[in-house]
Amino acid sequence: MKKFILLLICFISIPLMAQDESSKTSTAYMNPGEMHQWLAKSEGDWNFVQETWMMPGTPAMVDSGISKNSMILGGRYLQMIHEGAAFGQVFQGVNLIGYDNTLKKFFSFWIDNLGTGYTIATGDYDKATNTVILFGNMIDPSSGSDWKYKIIMMEPKSGEVGNEMYGYDPQGKEFLMMRSIYTKAK
Repeated sequence: MKKFILLLICFISIPLMAQDESSKTSTAYMNPGEMHQWLAKSEGDWNFVQETWMMPGTPAMVDSGISKNSMILGGRYLQMIHEGAAFGQVFQGVNLIGYDNTLKKFFSFWIDNLGTGYTIATGDYDKATNTVILFGNMIDPSSGSDWKYKIIMMEPKSGEVGNEMYGYDPQGKEFLMMRSIYTKAK
């Protein structure tokens, strides 16, 4: 009888212990953490100046605007709403940036009024440089081909934050395509 009771306790305890581990995993997945706090440093209104080079060696086009950034959905995602000018046109764009606690990856989803497409990028936090490096792709509307890019997001410091976007020339060589400097709006 004692063996039966001991065996019964074991059978009941194992699923309960597994439930406890599952609960811890779910909680870790659900709750914002250190990387979400890193994103939250970009909250607020930021004026930006953006330089864009379509190919290496070409003159930069310079545009400006404001980015209204807020953490949404309980501090899980950074929503960046951009308004200004780009390529001589009125420009509006929305970027959602998050960190997936399970995959241990950052991700970015970007849309704007310059087209009907979107871009998706994923990447990692680089502790040595205190940056997030994302790799993404989109469809080039003029050729229909897949176009790859890299973005480096820098942590806000002294009221400024920046990011750089790199494209690839026809030979596959990386070049600086866009640089944005954000200054905290007053």
